[in-house]
Amino acid sequence: MGTTSPGMTPYQERSRFFSVDNAFNVKLADIPPHIFEAERDAAMAADGASEEIHCNLGGLVGSAGPATSPLMLASYIRLSAAQPLTVRYRASTEIYCVLKGSGSTRLRNECIQWSEGDVFVLPGGAQEVHEAAAPGGAVLWLCTNEPLLAFENLWPAPVDESSLRPTHYTRKMMEEALDEAMRHTRRNGKQARSVMLGMDAGGRSTVSPAFTLAFNSIAPNDFQMPHRHNSAAISLVLKCSDSYSMVEDQKVVWSRFATFLTPAGSMHSHHNPTSDEALLLIVQDGGLHYHCRTMGFSLT
Repeated sequence: MGTTSPGMTPYQERSRFFSVDNAFNVKLADIPPHIFEAERDAAMAADGASEEIHCNLGGLVGSAGPATSPLMLASYIRLSAAQPLTVRYRASTEIYCVLKGSGSTRLRNECIQWSEGDVFVLPGGAQEVHEAAAPGGAVLWLCTNEPLLAFENLWPAPVDESSLRPTHYTRKMMEEALDEAMRHTRRNGKQARSVMLGMDAGGRSTVSPAFTLAFNSIAPNDFQMPHRHNSAAISLVLKCSDSYSMVEDQKVVWSRFATFLTPAGSMHSHHNPTSDEALLLIVQDGGLHYHCRTMGFSLT
């Protein structure tokens, strides 16, 4: 409902009023589980130029730009050996995982030298240069909170003002941390098979204010029991054979280096009916939900 009358200011003319029956009855399209394999295959193509390939459900999400979930965007970055890639993201959190090759990422006066299996986190908002070191090039996986900032039409803080600092988790460090958790931590009477990745920013256990980041193992011939949470989850399959997830009543079959989306609030479980360990890197917009006390984790 709007109203105009003589003598109203331009500011008053912008005012609108809505019936509470309609204003609170917001219905948006459901976001189904989805696995991104074509994007993975394109990134792994040996003869391609350096480029970024989005896991994009923006049309379904209702985002003005690329989005994998309402608040997160996952992408693959293919790096040709002879072609560094310069990027700048409208994000305050960037999580990278090295899928193939080795190389370096330069951010202002910082430089991270990375290898296959490593993870590194950057604050976003500044120019970065990614460069492959090996003749065969390299492939990176990236998850950012670009859709979150775009939704509010925000821009990231300058790097010097960010609570994040460039942080590098080597593959060896992550494997050792997971082994340590499995030896000394138990959950629901079972060995914990997950470790959360954080950084030395005020003792916060989440990797950034917006995101949580976990390195998960599913043991041979085992499963993670059905559960739900209000955060969406974007999972990168690092290792698998015939593993899969059940999301509500839909089976999502894993494949190595594929990305799959578990929508917020959906009941889901992860299954590994094989003799080999399965590994996932899982990013959630959980930092926001922890802060708002709305994570809503449950087993029912």
